[in-house]
Amino acid sequence: MLLATKWLPRSKRWFASAAGLAHLARAKQTTKALKQTLLSAKDTGRGDLHYALSQRVFDFQEQQHHIYVGLDVSSRCTGMAVVEAKGKGVAHHACETHRLKNVIDVGRTIRTDVEKLLSRVQTELDRTNQKDAVQWYAGVEACAKSFTRGRFNAKGLVKLAQINGIAQYICAEQIGTLPLLVNPSTARTFYELRTPLPQKGGGEQEKEEGGTASTLANGTTATATSQAHRAQAVEEEQPVKERVFDFVQERETIWVPDMASKSRLDISDAFLIAYYTRVHHIFDTLVNDQMLWNEFDLSVADVKPASAKRDAIDVLHKYVWEWLREHKHFLNL
Repeated sequence: MLLATKWLPRSKRWFASAAGLAHLARAKQTTKALKQTLLSAKDTGRGDLHYALSQRVFDFQEQQHHIYVGLDVSSRCTGMAVVEAKGKGVAHHACETHRLKNVIDVGRTIRTDVEKLLSRVQTELDRTNQKDAVQWYAGVEACAKSFTRGRFNAKGLVKLAQINGIAQYICAEQIGTLPLLVNPSTARTFYELRTPLPQKGGGEQEKEEGGTASTLANGTTATATSQAHRAQAVEEEQPVKERVFDFVQERETIWVPDMASKSRLDISDAFLIAYYTRVHHIFDTLVNDQMLWNEFDLSVADVKPASAKRDAIDVLHKYVWEWLREHKHFLNL
């Protein structure tokens, strides 16, 4: 073997050795087993791994000392929301800054309001005899990297980026950990709130002739079908922020919004960011639970070489996330 490999580059000699080939084979086997097992758990909602993952999620939600803060940052109004471990919304606030021209003044106002909000939640936890020290986690809306014509200009985008950076610093200062940057589209996609793209042609459309509704094979009329399509179109045209607002209102929360206030949409976006931050924390907890993966002989901690380990970790993250998304209603996410 030495004669066959001594002229290879040092970085490639390991792969050509017997030990290297054995490690690669084990890495491939582990990655394949991980993918198949997680896919089965996602698709069927059954199996030992599905039940073990579910139990850990339910146990996680019993940890009342985990609190999640979401900030929907804007130069006009920054929405703030607080969610507890079980997903219940426990506090909210709208930080109005539309009258402030200087980003420093905006930052000071956001900081003061964040301090008051966290203090209010902490006081309520103390009142209810919460014994464990609260662990705070924050999610902040990720700063936009481009702007849509008619909605933003370069000056407004730069100002928003400055305020966003200040808000991130405030969260890190007040909570003690770096906030999770949440792309609103990513959170909406997880909860299936994004407006569906218009469907392109393909199916044969039933037509009404002479004002008479033709009967389809399933017994419904073309008129009824047409009305259903129109109703679906109206639903799809509903602004995405209103869809987020309706979604938040359907969940358990103490928030009773003022329907005449524009800030209600900023607060609902903040709740969505807080919900997503909670989900991301659960995800991190699951993928880093070595006892769980060792129990099912699916641990990637000792996978070699480094490139194969990265691939295995990517598979772990991808399919655990897909499992969470598929079963989010059952898991109360």
